[in-house]
Amino acid sequence: MNELLLPLAVWLQVSVGDLQAVTTPLLVLLVLAHEPLTVGELTALLVRAGRLGTANTGLVEQALLAIGAMVRRAPDPDGEEGYTVFHHSLRTHVLGSERVGETVATLRAALAEASLEPAGDAAELYLYRCGVRHLLDA
Repeated sequence: MNELLLPLAVWLQVSVGDLQAVTTPLLVLLVLAHEPLTVGELTALLVRAGRLGTANTGLVEQALLAIGAMVRRAPDPDGEEGYTVFHHSLRTHVLGSERVGETVATLRAALAEASLEPAGDAAELYLYRCGVRHLLDA
């Protein structure tokens, strides 16, 4: 490979791709959530928000591994294993960060929109429980 293209190829492998496109919205979704979310709920909410084209739970699981130091497992109200941010200070930091301000605004609006019609996918029970809070947050 041309010596000039090699750094670009390495940068593309590390910085560009589906995993990178999902990682930030996934973290922001966990920050905005009012309770731990399962992989299925996260996937459904990312699809509703237009951040995933299909219900690709494998990609969501990879993204959870990528941000593993920032999240922890916790049971959701249904007793299923969900994910939440590791510490409240991370939530505060993300919500105040200019680097992800557009993502926060977009996902906050998407959660409110999803709350208007909660039925139909894996996020249904979460939206019935927390939808009103998301509408108030918007």
